[in-house]
Amino acid sequence: MTDSSKTEQAPSTRVLVIGGFLGAGKTTTILTAARRILADGGRLGIVTNDQGVDLVDTNFLAHEGFSVVDVTGGCFCCNYDEFASKLRALELSEKPDVVIAEPVGSCTDLIATIFRPLAIDPAFSLKLAPLTVLADPRRVEKLIAEERGTLPPTEINYLFRTQLDEADIIVLNKVDTLTADRRTELTGFLEKSFPGRPVMAISATTGESFDEWFSLVASGLSALDGGSEPVEYDTYAAAEAALGWLNAAGTVVFRNPTDGNAFLTAIVEDIRDRFAADQVEIAHLKAYIVSDTDAAKLSLVATDAPVEFSSRLAGPITTAALVINTRAVVGPEKLRRVVETVIEESLGVREARCDNFRVESFSPAYPRPVHRIVWGSV
Repeated sequence: MTDSSKTEQAPSTRVLVIGGFLGAGKTTTILTAARRILADGGRLGIVTNDQGVDLVDTNFLAHEGFSVVDVTGGCFCCNYDEFASKLRALELSEKPDVVIAEPVGSCTDLIATIFRPLAIDPAFSLKLAPLTVLADPRRVEKLIAEERGTLPPTEINYLFRTQLDEADIIVLNKVDTLTADRRTELTGFLEKSFPGRPVMAISATTGESFDEWFSLVASGLSALDGGSEPVEYDTYAAAEAALGWLNAAGTVVFRNPTDGNAFLTAIVEDIRDRFAADQVEIAHLKAYIVSDTDAAKLSLVATDAPVEFSSRLAGPITTAALVINTRAVVGPEKLRRVVETVIEESLGVREARCDNFRVESFSPAYPRPVHRIVWGSV
């Protein structure tokens, strides 16, 4: 007799979770992986995640033509039931070979709160790919500075370190921005500090060594081991709460055809410069503008970093949807005040208005995962 229950079926859908701190290049990595999967004839679904609503990533990936759903209002672990429900809906509607999931950039403890619960959830029979945690070179440099005593311990470094500690695979991203010597130094530090797992160096932008990483996650499975040190939730909560979180969106209407790339750049650079003057650390700032036929996306990964375009508008625009996501080590009230002021002034200079403008600004609540299967219980 054949048992047709879900739990007895061979796993079909591979779930690829790509973690990493804010600004590590997760969206670019997802985009490159998604194109690779489709080019190979595979079927794909994507699940994005954020503490709030109006996400740049969701809008950007959907505009690129992918099947995207999002889990908002909290991380995957605190919204596990919604995450599982949307994962199941994707399974049924898209029948994907691969689902790529992008957790909140400040989230950690994913093995205990997402991987292990999915592994024993009777509603699923999934292949859980190795947990990849991406590392931005600037963030790694700050871990090195902290270890050397030239930078005091920070909330961001704590979150980043705990993410790296539970990874199945650590990926130093954006290596196209590094010299050979710097690449060797950063990968060497990661290998020494987080032993027992592969450390790879790739560029999701140029494709350098991308195939080597993709081959690992396309065939391997997560060890479900988690970090060598348990996550201390009070410290985790305090680190997240130090971040101000802002999502803003609306429809911009220009009086005359306008260079949307310059408009977006001016907003992001003005926000950066105002925070730099107050010595506020930006964890990540993303801005996205999309017209009926075209879109532009840029990001900023630190207060002292340049803006980087992922895509640009080909020509002037008159009406477009605008989405801005900002994460910074500052109170949500000040964060909101700065961003709203910058947008208002940028609109005024260009004789433009923003219809249906909405903004939310807050600090993340204490993380309370629905499930947490502790070390050694799987």
